[in-house]
Amino acid sequence: MDPCSRRNLSAVSIVCAIALGCSTPTPAPLDAADASTPDAALTDVPSDRVSLNPHCGADGRPTVAYPPGPYEIIDEAVLPDLPFDDGRGATVRLSQFFEPCADRARFVVLRQMGAWSGPSQWHAGHTARALRALGDRATVIDLLALGRDNLPADVGELDAWKQRFASTMTEGQRVLLDPAYTLRAVFIGIRHLPVVLVVDRRTMRAVRILVAPTAHTLDDELARVVARSEGRPPPAHMPHTDEHELSEDQWDMLREIARIPAPPPSPTNRYADDPRAAALGERLFGDAALSPGGVSCASCHQASRDFTDARATGEGVAFARGARNTPTVRYAPYTRWLFWDGRSDSLWSQALGPIENPIEMRSSRLRVAHQVFDRYRAEYEALFGPLPPLGDAARFPPDGRPGEPAYDAMPEADRAAVDRVFVNVGKSIEAFERTLRFSPSPVDRYAMGDASALDREQRAGLHHFFANGCIQCHHGPMLTDDSFHNIAMPSGREDGAGDRGWIDAIAMVPANPFNAAGAFSDAPMERGHLERLPRVAPASALGQFHTPGLRGTARTGPWGHGGRFMQLDDVMLHYASQLRRGEVRARVGEEDLHLSDFHMDAQSIRELRRFVEAL
Repeated sequence: MDPCSRRNLSAVSIVCAIALGCSTPTPAPLDAADASTPDAALTDVPSDRVSLNPHCGADGRPTVAYPPGPYEIIDEAVLPDLPFDDGRGATVRLSQFFEPCADRARFVVLRQMGAWSGPSQWHAGHTARALRALGDRATVIDLLALGRDNLPADVGELDAWKQRFASTMTEGQRVLLDPAYTLRAVFIGIRHLPVVLVVDRRTMRAVRILVAPTAHTLDDELARVVARSEGRPPPAHMPHTDEHELSEDQWDMLREIARIPAPPPSPTNRYADDPRAAALGERLFGDAALSPGGVSCASCHQASRDFTDARATGEGVAFARGARNTPTVRYAPYTRWLFWDGRSDSLWSQALGPIENPIEMRSSRLRVAHQVFDRYRAEYEALFGPLPPLGDAARFPPDGRPGEPAYDAMPEADRAAVDRVFVNVGKSIEAFERTLRFSPSPVDRYAMGDASALDREQRAGLHHFFANGCIQCHHGPMLTDDSFHNIAMPSGREDGAGDRGWIDAIAMVPANPFNAAGAFSDAPMERGHLERLPRVAPASALGQFHTPGLRGTARTGPWGHGGRFMQLDDVMLHYASQLRRGEVRARVGEEDLHLSDFHMDAQSIRELRRFVEAL
């Protein structure tokens, strides 16, 4: 053993050092944070020569509380003594991990995460696998910047994240709040998550910064970090044998796409999986008599068009045009927030909105209740119990909704009885929509082992899907993060004005009497989602819209919340930034931080489109 290694420095260490020609730096005072001598980089120094660290005294103790600057969040720079919030009132600082006298390199791995990001979720769920090249040298600190709805993370989001990944966390791993998004400065061009910073604890230098690394890249880079810290030659890079070969994490995420489950439980609707409710809901879904203008749910959600209408924006009573594209209802049972702007928190309450919307069905809850009484009484009462005496026209006018005299003049109990019938119509429609299913796609078959399911062009498109960051938001069985982003899609408003989106809907959800925590919910204690909503919507929510799923999306054009893209290729070009900046239609708010710039030639656009068609 080298007598000058840190572990052997004792009271005679200076004599040993002089005799063997080892240098011993003059220690600075522990509080000399403004020392002008910069910290020496130890990333090329073997572990048996750590005594060269100027911040480790001859007695084997640190001489400063933290290395002096200059500080930057870039490769090879000393990081600032960054503070983070543990969510319980305590601050965790990087200086707590500084160990200049360590006998070998150990590392703090900072991982900036977004709860909606597919790769962030993979890394959180595979921490030991992702960092195996570091072995027992890694102390992991996950910094949760953004929650599931792409709002700044709070304590509720922190707890949900820790609970979700509790079984895969490594010893000593910390998950901290970072709503200030401390590491965003490393984004240059590529703005994907997670960001991974590997920090040498002897120097607090960022010895490697990686943006959304694949498992393959991470293995390769971390092995080189370890070798460098030990003074060994770096290992050779591990090339993929095929340019379109997927890494381990990409295969995991692809297989997750292929696992199409039944819709998740709907606790606020006890009839959600009752076949009788589904049968009634199917009839109500297609019933144009619910609207005085002869418009039904099926008018816009046509089964032959994958439950869309092939129009740029929806068309309702008397050819009235809406400002948003009609989404397919196939995804609806899997979604936490409904409508493009997320203004409804359950599928049954979403079904009620278009009925009373003046430019959609232009109907009313009283009219719907009378239709149920006159035409669906037996089916309804067998499922929900007796209807109110709607045959009494004096008590129950033929038409009316809140804000109209006929409805507002009714006794409170009668209004509540009509509201209950209206709600049960929505719950029946939800039960029907929950019966809609997806057939396995060529991508699903490929993910499950059928190598012939995709041709080479489609496999190239799959490579683009990962490499260009589509997987960040489009992941899981429905290929959506179920979150909100401002991706600079043009508005569908006829007046050309911008569409504010999620920022206005945040206040609509708790104000809706039919929300999932309200009096008509079958599980009113299910209010955690409402508690996550901020009382004042942050500016970042301006112009954000819900991420659509991609299953079957090639059949659901036009595309975008404004329906302005008539060809799938135009959607690809928009993401590739080649149309985004030249689009004249009004937009509002700031583009999402994670909408990265990339460019694709015509062949790459074709390959990506063919992959999306294979979904």
